[in-house]
Amino acid sequence: MQERSTPIDVLFVNWRDATHPEGGGSERYVHRMAEGLAGGGLRVSIFCAAHPRAVADEVVGGVRVVRRGGRLGVYPGPCCTCSGPGRASSSTSRTDCPSPVRW
Repeated sequence: MQERSTPIDVLFVNWRDATHPEGGGSERYVHRMAEGLAGGGLRVSIFCAAHPRAVADEVVGGVRVVRRGGRLGVYPGPCCTCSGPGRASSSTSRTDCPSPVRW
């Protein structure tokens, strides 16, 4: 078995998560995709904005959810929080989930 060099294989960056008060179908969809990847043996994290209804770090359905910053601060956050020794590396797949446009 190949030894892994980082604790994260896939990192989703999304403004909101499924528990966010303004979250909806797209956030649930991202989490379901993340759960599927985690079920396949990958170590998956979702990095999203913090909100009062949720803790800063938790594991939901095998997916680590990290909540930091706000609506705009969430995007540079993974560079500080998920990078460095023992964290995400250049071999980690990062996926940005763009915010929906409100009509």
